[in-house]
Amino acid sequence: MFVYKMEYVINNKANIAKTRRDLPLYFVVGEKDPVSAYASEVEQLFALYESLGFTDIALTVYPEARHEI
Repeated sequence: MFVYKMEYVINNKANIAKTRRDLPLYFVVGEKDPVSAYASEVEQLFALYESLGFTDIALTVYPEARHEI
């Protein structure tokens, strides 16, 4: 349930609209993380924030890493 609620908060465009576009955001995920659909969901989330004009964002995908990073 927590993961669902968190996903709703961070994917909700109304919530994103309240966030400063210059706020530094760092997305980190393991390439073999089943929780994030093997990094694809975090990559999609990063792309969403990037498309909405966030200017200080970064993404690191750790090869061979799982959810525990």
